[in-house]
Amino acid sequence: MTIREVEQRLNVTRANVRFYEKEGLIFPKRNPLNDYRDYSEEDVESLNKIIFLRDIGIPIADIRGLILGKTGIHEILRRRQAALEKEQQKTEGAVKLLRELLAQPESSFADLKLPKIPEGEAGRSLRDTLGELWYFWDTLAVWGFFLLQVICTVCVFPMLPEEIPVSWQGGVPTDYKNRIYFLGYLLLSALILYGMRAALYRSIVGALRCYLDEVTAVLSVGGIGFFFAMQVYTVIWMKGLYLSQDLFLIGCICFYVILVVLAFFLIRNKRQRMAG
Repeated sequence: MTIREVEQRLNVTRANVRFYEKEGLIFPKRNPLNDYRDYSEEDVESLNKIIFLRDIGIPIADIRGLILGKTGIHEILRRRQAALEKEQQKTEGAVKLLRELLAQPESSFADLKLPKIPEGEAGRSLRDTLGELWYFWDTLAVWGFFLLQVICTVCVFPMLPEEIPVSWQGGVPTDYKNRIYFLGYLLLSALILYGMRAALYRSIVGALRCYLDEVTAVLSVGGIGFFFAMQVYTVIWMKGLYLSQDLFLIGCICFYVILVVLAFFLIRNKRQRMAG
């Protein structure tokens, strides 16, 4: 079955179908004659269920957990019910505040008197915000590491001499470049930051695609970290601290391995939370 036939049968747009494929929720086979996607009846049935669950507000993460067998339908329905009940309470609170405002005489913006908001609301909102940040730890980690490199580069670059060492052998520089070369490390890190996901998207397929964000984050931090380490080593050498480059890079690799192990536990914890 072609994607056009799927569109007509389920009354869904092509963009929606592609989105669910990208999220790793359906896995259509390829027609060997033309390499087009060939949707089976099972794919169509899965799409129909996914569309229904999305229509009632079930998050993509919960649907993925259901498909992968990490959670049950009752669990995600109970979570959705709890979320709706919470939204209903907020709506009722907002209606109450509107009634209090409407009870006031007509006034300008400058003369508007705000009703008192219950103290608990602000605290819950802050906790909700902090809780949501947990699900974006991978993005925050990558961008935080990259911004750290940007700050270091901007601060150090004006203090560098015109010629800087770029390669060493036995702790002795064997090649020098203009200090503009120092900015090349930052450029390469930027390419990793923006290109890693696109490079990995086609190589990670099937059920593993739901881990694309986490895998991208781990590899991006490793790539950015390597170029950042080279910058740091250059600065150390320019300051007269002649450390062995091999030992320095081995230390950086050990640090990265520790980060990977930590990331593994964070990924597992994150998936468990998403699955309920």
